[in-house]
Amino acid sequence: MNSLVYIQPTRALLLALCLLAPLAAQAGGQNKLFDAKEAVRNSFWKELYFAGGEALWCKTKFVDAGARITADSIYQVPWIKDAIGCTTREQCEANKEFQRVTSDLHNMYPAEKRVQLDRRNILFDKVSNSDPLPEKTCVYRMFGGQMEPNNEIKGEVARAILYMHAE
Repeated sequence: MNSLVYIQPTRALLLALCLLAPLAAQAGGQNKLFDAKEAVRNSFWKELYFAGGEALWCKTKFVDAGARITADSIYQVPWIKDAIGCTTREQCEANKEFQRVTSDLHNMYPAEKRVQLDRRNILFDKVSNSDPLPEKTCVYRMFGGQMEPNNEIKGEVARAILYMHAE
């Protein structure tokens, strides 16, 4: 039986946005940043999180990035690469549109590095079971290559995906 028949509205929105991910990154968005590393170093950390903050996934409080916290993109680079249509990373890095989209701060949140590594190239979906999480304060579930944010951060995740899709 097709599980899509029983999708709840919140899940349907996240699933639809993830399925549409390869069609994104065509409209406009930010047009001042074209180097993702520089955008993270100079704008993300020095302007947005200069006084520290709280990481998205495990609610880890931080004063500076340090060894545990990194800037993490919700809409991941492979999705952007597919949307722009480059076949290799080198080809993408030479593409101004790819540079602009990967530098967009609307797509970035502070995250624990171990969570960033866990969620590489996975899709957002409903998860009934969960693998053990790095900390009990983590607000997501993960199993079988899929990740489900808890309700308290689904809006942030959906907003980033929707923005990047419209981007």
